[in-house]
Amino acid sequence: MFLAQDVQDEKRKLNRIVIQHLTELNVFPSIPRSTNMDELRTQRISTRVFIVSLMLSLTILIIYTSAVSVTKTVTIQTPDINQYKQLYERYQKTLSCPC
Repeated sequence: MFLAQDVQDEKRKLNRIVIQHLTELNVFPSIPRSTNMDELRTQRISTRVFIVSLMLSLTILIIYTSAVSVTKTVTIQTPDINQYKQLYERYQKTLSCPC
């Protein structure tokens, strides 16, 4: 019983730490460090916009890359009939013979 409660407490504690870190995350700090709350707020908003934009861009790039099909042309000089049949079974729609 105590072990399960300890695990739950640790999860809550870790959850609070992660949330606090994310709310205070700032990848655009001013130099020298500023204590102006408006400036810090603006930097944190810029950080969030940057991270969301980066994630969106990566998602679009991954979707685009996985959706685009690449056609590669390979020319086989004088294939024998067995080789042609194997290629035909595998690439019926795109196989062409330069005979």
